[in-house]
Amino acid sequence: MSDLAEMIEFHARVHPHKAAIITPDSILSYEMLWRGMLTAQSRFAANGLKPGDRVGINVPNPIGHVTLMCALHRAGIASASMEQPQAESLATGVIDAMLTHAPVAGTPAQMILVDETWFSDPTAGAGVPATVSDEALCRMVYSSGTTGQPKIIGVTRRGVAERIETYAIRLSTPSWDRLLCMPGLSTNYGYSFTITALWLGRTILFPLGPVARDMIISYQAEILVASTHQISVIVKAQEDHLLTLESLRAVHIGGSVAYAPLLTRIRMLVCNNVICGYGSTEGGTVAYAPADMVHGIDRAVGALVPWVEAETLDADDKPLNLGVEGQIRLRTMGQGRRLIRNDEGDFELEANDWFYPGDQGVIYRNGLMLITGRVNELINRGGVKIAPDAIEEHLKKHPDVADAAAVGMLDQVGLEQIWMAVVLKNSVDISALFAYFREFQPQLTPDRIFPIDVIPRNRLGKIAREILKEELKGLEESQALALR
Repeated sequence: MSDLAEMIEFHARVHPHKAAIITPDSILSYEMLWRGMLTAQSRFAANGLKPGDRVGINVPNPIGHVTLMCALHRAGIASASMEQPQAESLATGVIDAMLTHAPVAGTPAQMILVDETWFSDPTAGAGVPATVSDEALCRMVYSSGTTGQPKIIGVTRRGVAERIETYAIRLSTPSWDRLLCMPGLSTNYGYSFTITALWLGRTILFPLGPVARDMIISYQAEILVASTHQISVIVKAQEDHLLTLESLRAVHIGGSVAYAPLLTRIRMLVCNNVICGYGSTEGGTVAYAPADMVHGIDRAVGALVPWVEAETLDADDKPLNLGVEGQIRLRTMGQGRRLIRNDEGDFELEANDWFYPGDQGVIYRNGLMLITGRVNELINRGGVKIAPDAIEEHLKKHPDVADAAAVGMLDQVGLEQIWMAVVLKNSVDISALFAYFREFQPQLTPDRIFPIDVIPRNRLGKIAREILKEELKGLEESQALALR
């Protein structure tokens, strides 16, 4: 399979003026991308970077960021896209240097400042492609970290090539040329769709801020890629002010289970052809299917793809029969592995064959996959296990509720309670929300409901439940103090 950098060079020769990347204020052609990669690569050696190094990218402009990412790939240097909080907290020694638009305080890695001359210096020479092993580390991605400390997942050069192959299959229909990508480059979701679009010679659009709908219309994007939370924001915007998005041929969504009401609204207001997907930082795409296939099947996320082995396990880690709910484990093509520190103090890829995404689910004989909840997020109330998103989806149907999140909290005798955070559209008595549960879903009625300003979420819009728990604990303590 042809390498990412080789394919970008090919597209730069065959259609040099074709747009490779579009942002709200800039367009970068394939020829410009290729020249920028070569110029940037010449700077790596000048700053002491060499094949096998691990380098972070903290550059907010998608054009510069992607150019550096592709140049590092060609130079045989492993890359990690980092948003500001990740860059500021990185003190583990996992990277050797950071390419950044501004110095980052408190990070032990070498700071290499990047400016416009990195991409357009006519005097800079062009580096040659590095000769490195297919098993060499190529990409590092932070896992979502919704329930605790994010893991750093490493993917080899072979794994990156295999991910491109699998995502190219996922994007094979309908025909398209321009893809608008809402997930950030620091996520596997955003990275994988970006490199696949460039490998295929297509145009990728990055919306900066709330301009996704305007860019779809202005540049006639045919594919929209978004997390479930991101697409719900677009649906809400369409409900408030409907724009005709007639160029869209397909919407790819993932990141969490999409329930039937949301799927119906996407198809009515955004695009009729919706592709639901399920994957992970370690495994890439695991399952996907058109919304028609999963419509009406509670918690269905798609059909298991041919390049993935999947099993459900019981409490003793023993495989279960098809159709029986259990903890999911996976083995995939292009599989990433956690970076761990070895005895010499350096980082290496974990040797585990299978990985556990942390999800509970069911796999049927026809390949249909259901995700019933996160293993460590299920709330065990009186022996009944409840997925928090089932509680959240019910409360979001209330006309006065803008957003909601549920977590399990232990009471003074060690029993788990349901605590609910709610963002209100209008002023409403909390007792009315309890009554709403008792009338329609009594088994899901929370023990506590806290109005808050905003639900904490990660880069893909998933609820950051550990952060939320700490916030609710603080609210509970302050309220108790006020009562005294």
